[in-house]
Amino acid sequence: MLLSLVVACWLGVLPCPRAAAAGAESVRLSIPDCGDASGSQIAQLVALELASRENLTLDDSSDGIAASLRCSDERAVIEVVDPLRDEPLILEMQLAQTRSEARPRLLALAIAELIATSRLEHTSVDVCS
Repeated sequence: MLLSLVVACWLGVLPCPRAAAAGAESVRLSIPDCGDASGSQIAQLVALELASRENLTLDDSSDGIAASLRCSDERAVIEVVDPLRDEPLILEMQLAQTRSEARPRLLALAIAELIATSRLEHTSVDVCS
């Protein structure tokens, strides 16, 4: 399986993971276990999603965006705090209808999307040129 992914990457069929771009700002992650979903697995999946765009860290002293996850029972709350925003981005998710084996990926994608949303708000695009 891994060999087929490497070959597909090399042939250009699938995107290849790259190191974080030089000068990319760091994103601090605070991701504990969420029910039976491993916090470290969720963090690894977030890293895969953001590999080419962000430097991820667990260092509490780092500046930049901070993403955190809080879970209780069948509910998850994701918060992304960006020093360039007045208010944090917050997403509340009900997990009761999500199969346990799909939860790490679902949570990682939601965290990565909130981080990307925060970043996109800083990017101005001239659509008229």
